[in-house]
Amino acid sequence: MEKNQLITIAAALIVVVAAVGVGLFVMQDDGGDGGPSEMKDAMNNNITPLEGTQRIVCTTVTATEMVCDLGLRSNVIGSTNDAGIYDVDSEIIGIDMTFDYPASMEADIANGTVKSIGGATNWTADFVASLNPTVVVAETYQFEADASRMTQLQTLGITVIVLSSDSGVDTMVDNYELLGFAFDKEDRAEDIADAVNSVNDKIQNAVAGNSAIKAAHICYCFGSYYIYNDSTTMGVLEDLGCEIVLRSESSFGTISAEQIADADPDVIIFDDMATDLNWEEVVAGWKADPVMGAIDVIAQDDFFCLEYGPFKATSYNTVHFVEGKALIAAMIAGDSIGVDVPNVLTDENWKNYIQWIE
Repeated sequence: MEKNQLITIAAALIVVVAAVGVGLFVMQDDGGDGGPSEMKDAMNNNITPLEGTQRIVCTTVTATEMVCDLGLRSNVIGSTNDAGIYDVDSEIIGIDMTFDYPASMEADIANGTVKSIGGATNWTADFVASLNPTVVVAETYQFEADASRMTQLQTLGITVIVLSSDSGVDTMVDNYELLGFAFDKEDRAEDIADAVNSVNDKIQNAVAGNSAIKAAHICYCFGSYYIYNDSTTMGVLEDLGCEIVLRSESSFGTISAEQIADADPDVIIFDDMATDLNWEEVVAGWKADPVMGAIDVIAQDDFFCLEYGPFKATSYNTVHFVEGKALIAAMIAGDSIGVDVPNVLTDENWKNYIQWIE
């Protein structure tokens, strides 16, 4: 694949991960028992509690995980099967709950127990409908440009629940609560929300004294530096009180080492867009470079290079999100938290630096 093609695709994925949702879920009329009789999903669909055993198709990995987190894994009859997306642990550090979501979902798809609908962006309403689902759980980014797949399914009498694609704890909790309401799993959803909010409070309190940090999120790949207009990492940094000092006017743009120096960030988080760089060699090159090596944040080792695992940690806007947020908190406030985070965070070692949230 050509360099520009890969960069364009990778940038599009980041925009999808940080996509802006349509809105918060709105509770409708009181059902007479103190609870709502109806809620709005992120595409303004009216959602009412579902009765009986449901046959569920999930069109994103986030939807699949959330449905399984609520105890409905056995109801999932179809799911997306993009490569590697189910490679997450069923145990979440800092969350003392059991989740029925092991990486064996891929095996279930391979053996036909769960049908693959294809990728999260290229599935068809016709194929999904052929699985005879009663419910399809999707995300806003799949319908914002073209809602025809959603309306086609609805015309066939299939309930479509659309979760917000926004990142962040509040959105995550809203998504769980909407699904809990729809599937009669409100108590489980509330337990998840309580656990997530408890960990989030701990993270926020840990960085409370580290305000006014100037931060940047930079992609380094193919020998060039790229910055984002928005990313989940940037969103977490802002949520933790940081000021983003490098932001592209478009979704994804190039930047020079001199421009990085002019921005003078206090901390930089680098990713390589899953191009499998040898970060140790890259860092050695930066240290020897007359421009990069002279930048304070590089000279003082206030930067972090992420392999794919830690990079995608904040892209799972499920209970897993707290792990990614805890990692970024440790990067910007390691001294006060008592964690010494290395410059290079690998797929194997990154969870060593989030044990502080236990």
